[in-house]
Amino acid sequence: MNKRKSWQIIDGKLPVDLVEHLRRVVQQHNEWRDSLPNPLEPPWALFPTYERGSMGWRMGAGEDYMLHFRLWYVALDAQAQADYQMAEPEPEGWRGFYDSLRK
Repeated sequence: MNKRKSWQIIDGKLPVDLVEHLRRVVQQHNEWRDSLPNPLEPPWALFPTYERGSMGWRMGAGEDYMLHFRLWYVALDAQAQADYQMAEPEPEGWRGFYDSLRK
């Protein structure tokens, strides 16, 4: 029998099992993030079937990766960004991608 959780906030406190669940989700995400290579692969290399405007970048693994990639890329100094762009040029359909990250 599968018992559903209501996870109601009582007296301003989250239920203990919800807190534990959220900790596990965050830990799994952090483990995934920490397992990524440095430098990161460009999004089009990691998800070659996703076009630039694909819904895949707005949900699921594509969304997670794009968010992390953006944070990683904008943290690079200008020279490191230029070096990365030379090593990983934008393919057709992705022109202007690197510039869009800085906005």
